[in-house]
Amino acid sequence: MIVTKILKRIKPHFLFNQKIICSKNNKIIEYDEKNNSNFLFELQSNWFDRIFFKSKILSRLLRIGIRSSIHYKNNFFFSYKKSIYSYEIKKKLISHEHNFRYGRGPLNFTVIDNLNNFEDGVIFGEYFGNNQRKEINIYKRNEHSDWKIIYTFKKGTLNHIHSIIVDRYRDCLWVLAGDFEYSSSIWKIRNNFKLVEKIVFDDQIYRSCYAYPTKDGLIYATDTQFIENSIRLLKVNNESVTSEEMFKINGTCIYACELKDYIIFSTSTEPKHHVKNKFLMYFDNRPGRGIKDNKSDIIAFNKKSKNFSIIASLKKDCLPYGLFGIGTIMFPNNTQTINTIYAFTSGSKINDQDTMIFNIKP
Repeated sequence: MIVTKILKRIKPHFLFNQKIICSKNNKIIEYDEKNNSNFLFELQSNWFDRIFFKSKILSRLLRIGIRSSIHYKNNFFFSYKKSIYSYEIKKKLISHEHNFRYGRGPLNFTVIDNLNNFEDGVIFGEYFGNNQRKEINIYKRNEHSDWKIIYTFKKGTLNHIHSIIVDRYRDCLWVLAGDFEYSSSIWKIRNNFKLVEKIVFDDQIYRSCYAYPTKDGLIYATDTQFIENSIRLLKVNNESVTSEEMFKINGTCIYACELKDYIIFSTSTEPKHHVKNKFLMYFDNRPGRGIKDNKSDIIAFNKKSKNFSIIASLKKDCLPYGLFGIGTIMFPNNTQTINTIYAFTSGSKINDQDTMIFNIKP
């Protein structure tokens, strides 16, 4: 791997008009292909935030900054400070649109655009701890900029939703849910949320945050600290359902992205699950038994050759997971037409809270 550029304290979010939209704390900045920057706007902050923004360690401790984001038509959307903010591109107007019931917002937003039998729009599934398995909602933004519930998983069904995946081969959506026992599941949604079907559940091999639809099935990566993780192929044929291992991976996979010729996965290093003594969870810096080595890998899947390769590895720092976050690598969330990787690192010994930029060749 040859890193062509490192953007200090910059987090990439999505590509727009051949530029990468990034954040530095609460500020939104765009970078062109030559890595020239241009400040766009900033989201609301107080004196407390501004003090702690100055320290990458304290920023990690307090989980401040922008979480997830998406671009859809004339707007950017960001989850920030337990709310959704929109930015209308033409009018350069920032609006506060929604407060989350619990937690800091979704792990991912999803754009539905020209999918057969579905209305277009932006949706997200609720993501928070939820050990009690309270009801979990899927929200959609309407034409009045209101976020309304379009589907509810009943109480006792899930802990939370990791991702909602658009599948144009089957004209459906896939819901990836977690985390424990029967909550680890994959669901299929059809006909604009009128048909919701649980496909697989009750096994950690079905706990996932990212999936990539293909003609053969759904390529997905597991996200569990309990067993060895892998990238797998889910095949659903009539009443026959199989999950085949494609490639073993070092740790949990939370983040991935699609490039022109590759699917890029990253692994995370997570702590043990302390059920009896949750106090230990905050101070433990030992990985769970499903993590082979205390590091984060970047893994490339070549769409043409179907081969996997590990193209980078970053060791986790010594700070405890619960207080300062897991060791992970994040990517922009929309499909790229090039083979450039924007890799934001968190919890690593080197380049922590920085974005590494590099290219891979097909």
